[in-house]
Amino acid sequence: FAGRRRFQRRGKFVGPIIAIEDKNITIEEVKEILGITDESMIKLMVEYLFKKDLVSALDLLNKILKQGYDLGQFAKSLIYFLRKIIILKVNPDLIKIIGEELTLKEKEELISLAKNFSFDELLSIIDIFLKAEQNLKSCPIASLPLELAVIEIVNQEGSQKVLSVSQYFIQTERAIK
Repeated sequence: FAGRRRFQRRGKFVGPIIAIEDKNITIEEVKEILGITDESMIKLMVEYLFKKDLVSALDLLNKILKQGYDLGQFAKSLIYFLRKIIILKVNPDLIKIIGEELTLKEKEELISLAKNFSFDELLSIIDIFLKAEQNLKSCPIASLPLELAVIEIVNQEGSQKVLSVSQYFIQTERAIK
């Protein structure tokens, strides 16, 4: 069963790739085929986590899922983005460790985001998302590991009431019906 699921996941990419073989493939098309979310969604999630805005963070996860993006890819992209932030928090001159060319604006945005979090918060957030990404592979509810990760991160300091979480799930359930 697990082998068949992996084949089905890989196989879903073959059709779209064959369909566009006669033209130049853009980065946007590759991202769409692979289910990779736009970096703006990653930044938005980090901002929601900083603001401890649980409902908006959960709503963003729901949008990502409904738009057909791959939650595993989203988790990996988010972890990679958080890695950039923590490296720049150590020292902005360590940009070379990230191994990519960032524009001055992108570097400033990352440094600004790094100022919003302590080292302990960033380490904890990365650790929580690493565990959630691993749990995505075996969880019967696709979004649950990431939802629980977001809830855990936002509630680390008890900044939002559990009532907000239950309201979110009630709204989501109504939207699905």
